[in-house]
Amino acid sequence: MSGVATAVIGSAVVGGVVASNSADKASRTAKQLSSDQLAFEQQRLDEWNEVYGPVQDNLADYYNNLTPEYYETLGLENLEQERQTAMTRLDENLAQRGIDPSSGISASLHAQSELEGAEVERRLDVTRLAWR
Repeated sequence: MSGVATAVIGSAVVGGVVASNSADKASRTAKQLSSDQLAFEQQRLDEWNEVYGPVQDNLADYYNNLTPEYYETLGLENLEQERQTAMTRLDENLAQRGIDPSSGISASLHAQSELEGAEVERRLDVTRLAWR
């Protein structure tokens, strides 16, 4: 029985050593991969900074240069883009219904849209004046 016990204990010790060596090897491999990934990301950051400059500086410039005029311009551009999209959809809808784009209905709908757009711009002007 003692020979069997010695064999079992010997197997356990050898198994423990092998497992420990495997764990050490896996740990070194993971550490190397982590180091490689960190170096790659640092290289990407360095390339970004060379092209665009530091993120902090870019954000500081952006926020320091925001003005009410910027937002007004942005709002008007978005408003015009939405109006153009609406006009395109209106024309497509009329075409699907077989209505001629040069018809009175089409002209009336376009005129109505232009009037509504002018009214929105007028309200924006009044709001802008109120904030000054």
